[in-house]
Amino acid sequence: MTTTMIAILLLLTSALADETQPSFTPIVRPKRIEPHLGDCAKKIGLPAETSRDCDSISVPPAIYADLYADREWALALKDQYRNDIAQLRAESRWKDQQILYLEDQLQPKPWYQRPGVKIGGGMILGSGLAIAVSYSLSFAYGGG
Repeated sequence: MTTTMIAILLLLTSALADETQPSFTPIVRPKRIEPHLGDCAKKIGLPAETSRDCDSISVPPAIYADLYADREWALALKDQYRNDIAQLRAESRWKDQQILYLEDQLQPKPWYQRPGVKIGGGMILGSGLAIAVSYSLSFAYGGG
């Protein structure tokens, strides 16, 4: 009876479950920024002899802008996937709890934990106690 009810409940919940996939809007990587007129096309190394105290590299602003845009894109992806992973972990925990509950409900119980055995044992013990009390009272009041 119980397994039939659980099977019906499982069929109903699976039939009524929402099968749609969650909406996912991927974050698009930003386009490369083209160098402006007058910018260098690549990095240039500047030796220390050219009025500087140390060696240095001259980097066009477009490369910095690309790096900054890529960093912002990477941070946005990190946040999006952090939320997705948290949601998937929560769904996984919920499904694990459902599986454990159903396994516990569907496992056969030992014979001494069944309701019929408990009721029958209670009736036998109650009848035995009533017989013992009536038998001892019959001796106490001179009936036996």
